Amino acid sequence: MTPGEERQGLALEFTVERDPAAGIATFRPRGAISLWGMLELREALAAALRNGYARHLLDLSAVWHINAKSLGILVERRDRAREAGGQLVLVAPAGPLRELLTAAGTYATFVVAGTEAEGRALLAPAGVAAG
Repeated sequence: MTPGEERQGLALEFTVERDPAAGIATFRPRGAISLWGMLELREALAAALRNGYARHLLDLSAVWHINAKSLGILVERRDRAREAGGQLVLVAPAGPLRELLTAAGTYATFVVAGTEAEGRALLAPAGVAAG
């Protein structure tokens, strides 16, 4: 996918933006994330990692539901990013999504930001201001 390309898969719509200068890939899914949708998002996250983007923002502000089985995939992608020297930051998980993450005991294991700007700041290398 090219920077800012909109992805309309069988199960999920999302956009991906890559910022080569910052080394950050931002993913913006919309709607409900089913297990099939999460598999599509997982592949996009994995492709970004293969292409040198280990720092990921996952903007969940437009997501109102996530399949409980999909939480394991989020944990796995977070771990792969960390192994590559990066991070997966969740942006704005709210309502039922935040409740599910909390009930599953996974909310506290993620880096969480209220906005994309806060997430970018969390992903900036030490001593470098986020742009």
